[in-house]
Amino acid sequence: MKMIASKLMTIIFKTTIMKQLFLTTVFLLCTLSNYAQEQPPKPPSPPKFEKIKALKTAHITNVLDLSEKEAEKFWPVYNASTKKRMELRKKTKQLHKKAMENFDQLSEAEAQKIIAKSITLEHQLQNEKEIMLKSVMRVLSAKKALQLQKAEHEFNRKLLRKMKGKRKSHPKRNRQ
Repeated sequence: MKMIASKLMTIIFKTTIMKQLFLTTVFLLCTLSNYAQEQPPKPPSPPKFEKIKALKTAHITNVLDLSEKEAEKFWPVYNASTKKRMELRKKTKQLHKKAMENFDQLSEAEAQKIIAKSITLEHQLQNEKEIMLKSVMRVLSAKKALQLQKAEHEFNRKLLRKMKGKRKSHPKRNRQ
């Protein structure tokens, strides 16, 4: 009888340990899979950027109702200016990112230099926009240049709304 009881206790003890191991393993796997899912979103891949660029081109073409002749003259001017403005925005973003990464180590003089450079980049961005509008008015009417500004603004608002909608549908991406 003692032998049966000890064997029974051994079996119960082993099954309890097995249950604990199993539950611990399941808990760890769930925790690890949760961490794997909460990685920050990756920046847009080039195909997405190209898709957005194509949508913007279609939107502007539609709003401005460009003739073939107007389009031939307009798009090279617009695309060159857009490229320059994107480069300036990228420089500004990099400057701010670098400043925030080393914020605690920045001296007052370095902070002033960063602010001055940021203001200079903003002025360059504004100047490039002015140059683009003047160049567009040599190709299109002033009214169409205003329509261009409106079309860009509308497109950017639609794009932001769409992006906000996607973020709401993926709440785990928003956690930090």
